[in-house]
Amino acid sequence: MSCCLECPTLWLTRRVGVLVLLATIGSCSDQSTLGEDIARVDVTPANLALTQGEDSVVNAEVRSTEGALLPDRRVYWASSATAVATVSAVGIVSAIAPGTARIAASAGGKSGLVQVTVAAPPISVVRVTPSTSGVGVGASLTLRADALEASGDTIQGRPITWRSSSAAVASVNALGTVQGMTPGTVSITATVAGVTGTAVIAVQALAVARVTVAPATASMLVGRSVPFTATLRAADNAVITGRFVSWTSSAPAVASVSSTGVVIGLAPGTATITATSEGRTATATVTVIPVPVASVSVVPNTLTLGVSKTAPLIALPADSAGGLLGGRAATWVTSAATIATVSSAGVVTGVAPGTARITATVEGKSANATVTVTTVPVARVTITPPTISINRGQTFQLTAATFDAAGVALTGRVVTWLSGSATIARVTAQGLVTGLARGSVLIFAESEGQRASATITVQ
Repeated sequence: MSCCLECPTLWLTRRVGVLVLLATIGSCSDQSTLGEDIARVDVTPANLALTQGEDSVVNAEVRSTEGALLPDRRVYWASSATAVATVSAVGIVSAIAPGTARIAASAGGKSGLVQVTVAAPPISVVRVTPSTSGVGVGASLTLRADALEASGDTIQGRPITWRSSSAAVASVNALGTVQGMTPGTVSITATVAGVTGTAVIAVQALAVARVTVAPATASMLVGRSVPFTATLRAADNAVITGRFVSWTSSAPAVASVSSTGVVIGLAPGTATITATSEGRTATATVTVIPVPVASVSVVPNTLTLGVSKTAPLIALPADSAGGLLGGRAATWVTSAATIATVSSAGVVTGVAPGTARITATVEGKSANATVTVTTVPVARVTITPPTISINRGQTFQLTAATFDAAGVALTGRVVTWLSGSATIARVTAQGLVTGLARGSVLIFAESEGQRASATITVQ
């Protein structure tokens, strides 16, 4: 078999042991016909340390058994890890990536090995771009860090550590994204293998370009509340936080709004809620509806009053939770107008002794009160005139009046008349007095246990 250039390739592709490799290479060689036997191949240096991207020459000397140099023998070169280091046909080793590899120089079935260690190139500069920039409060900016070796070539795959000189002004994450927090200036540092690069970032307050209010429309019951939120955005649609927002209501009697955007329904109707920040506004529409009446009660639910006396009743509508509802109109009716009447305001008037049911209705819900009308007792009786003088045989009409405890005159009450001395003057059941003999006598008028008297002098 004749020797050819495919022999080193066979050594690389099969990746068998070195001795077998050398035997394979030796079997291809036709240089054994030159006479001297090859005893060894000496390579220098035996160990080689390179930096990624660096080249170095390895020398190989082929020697006979007597130690003589055989300069005319062909040497074949191969690498055990071409991803780490390669070697040319003349022994030039090129560092490809960090790691270790063995470089073999072979001739006549003998070989010499070089241990190659490839180190990553040292970082000379870390370049952060952009080196100066601005970002708005609430907005973000992504920086880029490139690690460069002394030659200016970029070194890939090195881990980068990011740090902000003031996280309160601007924060930075592991990807180099800077988030503006508050207005100010901050230094953002990227560190790669102990080498740092810096960018100066100015955090600026973004102008409010647009305001939105959520929800845009809302309905609520009287007495209930709904929170509204205002979202502020910059011209690039970035959300802006930390800005003052003022809230107003177009109808504060219908719906009021707090400084934090909480709307409270006060009365049925519609109101426009406006949020304003830095001259930009947005609105929402609020409809306030009455709380439905769930039940009605009448206070008092029982009432006793005298004929011609009056007393008020009150209708109390309530919601489903039992809360009283104000501002609701009640309709009042009586079951017996001949006993008691009721006004549109719930004022009951006693007409005649008896019992009546008064009903109050509010928005379809009703409740009753029982009214008992009684006769008002007589508290005082008076006789007019209290004194008179008449002649014997003459008559005079006395008048009796009855009053209740409040001094209100009572009508239709039975009055009984009595003479203190029927021989001096007599009195009829209607109060007509007749003089009979000279003297003085008391005439009494009595009603429901109450009595009054008049003095009668007969001449």
